[in-house]
Amino acid sequence: MKEKDIQRATSQIVEDVLEKANLKQGDIFVLGLSSSEVIGGQIGKESSQEIGEIIVKTILDILGKKGIHLAVQGCEHVNRALVVER
Repeated sequence: MKEKDIQRATSQIVEDVLEKANLKQGDIFVLGLSSSEVIGGQIGKESSQEIGEIIVKTILDILGKKGIHLAVQGCEHVNRALVVER
């Protein structure tokens, strides 16, 4: 997938979720995903930091404009810890 395609798909998904979830300023959006699956692979087998960074940056841009915070669920290697901003 090309960067622009990932950004476009991510933006559309996030906007759809925000519309349905009715999140407001100060709320928290929780992200859990597999970069391996985004590129068509098996979970945990083809991880891509580059893909993850594109997705997170795109989401942060959208959420930041709305005053919504981002929390990210980690993988099994970190016991699926929830990482939040300070």
